[in-house]
Amino acid sequence: MSCKTTGRAAAGLMVMAILLAGMLPALALDVLPWGLKIEKVLDAASTMGDIAQSPTGELWLLEKNGTVRVYESGSEAASLVITVSTACDAGLLDVAFAPDYGKTGLATIYYVDAGGGARVDEIYRTATGLTLGAKVIDLGSSATGCRVGGGLATGTDGKLYVAVGDLETSSQAQDDGSLAGKVLRANFDGSIPADNPDPTSLVFAKGFRSATDLAVNPHTARAGGTVYGTDRGEATVYDEINAVRAGGNYGWDNTSGNSGGSYDDPLVAYNPVVGTEAVESLSSNSFGVGHDGSVVFACVQQDEIRETELSGAEMDVAGNSATFYDPDGDRDGVPDTLCPKDAHALSLADDGQLYLAADGANPGIWRIWHDTPGPREVSSPGSPFPLTVEKAGSDLSVGWENLYDLDAGLAKRNGGQHAATYQIWEGSLPIGGSYDHAVKLATDGNPAGSARLEATLTPDAGNRYFLVSAQGDNLEGSTGLASDGSARTGPTDYCDAIGWGNLEGECAFDFKIPGTNDVLKLTDYNPHSPTYMQELSLEDFRGMVYKLALTAENCFWCTVEAQDEAVNDEKYGHRDFTFVSVFTLAYSYWTVVPPEECASRIEQWANDYNSSTPILCDEDHDGDGKGDATVQWDISGGAPQNFYVDQGNVVYKYVSGAQFASDVETTILPEINPETCE
Repeated sequence: MSCKTTGRAAAGLMVMAILLAGMLPALALDVLPWGLKIEKVLDAASTMGDIAQSPTGELWLLEKNGTVRVYESGSEAASLVITVSTACDAGLLDVAFAPDYGKTGLATIYYVDAGGGARVDEIYRTATGLTLGAKVIDLGSSATGCRVGGGLATGTDGKLYVAVGDLETSSQAQDDGSLAGKVLRANFDGSIPADNPDPTSLVFAKGFRSATDLAVNPHTARAGGTVYGTDRGEATVYDEINAVRAGGNYGWDNTSGNSGGSYDDPLVAYNPVVGTEAVESLSSNSFGVGHDGSVVFACVQQDEIRETELSGAEMDVAGNSATFYDPDGDRDGVPDTLCPKDAHALSLADDGQLYLAADGANPGIWRIWHDTPGPREVSSPGSPFPLTVEKAGSDLSVGWENLYDLDAGLAKRNGGQHAATYQIWEGSLPIGGSYDHAVKLATDGNPAGSARLEATLTPDAGNRYFLVSAQGDNLEGSTGLASDGSARTGPTDYCDAIGWGNLEGECAFDFKIPGTNDVLKLTDYNPHSPTYMQELSLEDFRGMVYKLALTAENCFWCTVEAQDEAVNDEKYGHRDFTFVSVFTLAYSYWTVVPPEECASRIEQWANDYNSSTPILCDEDHDGDGKGDATVQWDISGGAPQNFYVDQGNVVYKYVSGAQFASDVETTILPEINPETCE
């Protein structure tokens, strides 16, 4: 069923197509935005006051009941129990690291002691463990442990920022003589910085009710970075997320929420309240289009994480707000049973991944990351679970993060791709004109903790070097010069051996500008697509399973197929599968759409057929009137033509003609990933 130059229409099928369009389900919210994934990295039964990565890469877990745990390379390395009060909002609440932590091991913790006193104390990471130091700041006391605040952060100016609640006395928030209801700025010894708004006071900003957390975006024009803080409300009192400026007054207890400019108004405010408890800045530029610089915050009463886009030189102008993480969201309408709930602590690590602590269903430490095309490394740079290699007697012990089934992304392999194993390669030293390494051990690893795998091997005799790869799908080889000064051949893609093309068993070759070897990027004009207005080529979809369709506006079977695509997008769009349509005007000659009409025609097509996947408008660079990308991929001379491509970029099936939902489903199920949290 394809549209050839002598294509035909069938009245009965037209009626069926119209009925299908009316039966399509409404698009549901997904667990996470496009391209983001979540997976568990550590089990944790206790409620966390906070989680944070130290400047030296350790992962600190602060259990609200008073236990501090430090993880190195995915294994617990130190712990300390502190006597705390856990009444109401109290407990062990936050940690911040001194700028010289790498040398001194100095950090500070915020907690409420057994007598109800809110305080900031020193804590030292030593060679033998953790040691509690002196009190740094006495913040006051709360009769019942409520509204104690509890946020700590280190600014880019090296100063300590402390978020203090009003300690159940609302009037203290406007009292300049009290530390309660304030955000403080201090040196790490508790003294007052000379450049504070008032050089005689620790107060940096005032007017907060229950400031539970702080976060810093270091990449802004504001001195010390832009500081963000939560402020918890209740009943008629708004929940707020604020950009905290020097000398600011955020209104409590005179007002809450938006004051219309009478006070420093929040970025966002909620009433009825959502339970804002933790905030973090996505300042690492690692979460894909639309997320860099935004703030995310946990809403414990709504059981979700929300996101607000920010702009301006100081990233303090609020834009759109939307749900970022919804454990009950799923495009197919059936929530994934293992998604964590009650997320209440957030931390952006140096590996660019967002870590969260969750109670409720499947409690523990989880991470959210942008799953870009291609395999992940064994551990990303800056990961709390880095690759380690060390001697174990005469053997070699290798440890790495557990990537779990979700991250494996290797449901099925086609066309000679590498097996889904961790591989340890061994070669001889000194290195001559080329490396001589070969796989010494291929293993899935032995568990060494919930976030850790390990393997042990016996080296061959002589001087040896070792390489470790995890699901190494894309590249082998290396760049630079060999020891004899000759140039190395550079990295090679396994696709070079398989061959590039559009036939089954070949790696999908990218769109090219005719007459050059330059990649042709086509614009996605579908306003309902997650990649709307982005310029894309096939390489941008590597690492996913996708169906590439050559589509024409005047092709009846293309419309039938488009409606069925919407059905499968609902069911499998969150499992690393998508449709990619290359759009032309007429299939007779692959006539391109006039560039000035691409946006309107594709929008109309998407609205008519309920499409929410990329629709790329083809372009004509050689002036022959035909779509360049379509001509390069055309095999049978009609539309639609469908090419199924697996996660390793191999074309594993070609179909000339329309593919109904059941056909597509059968073809993709062996290839796609599991549910998000299963």
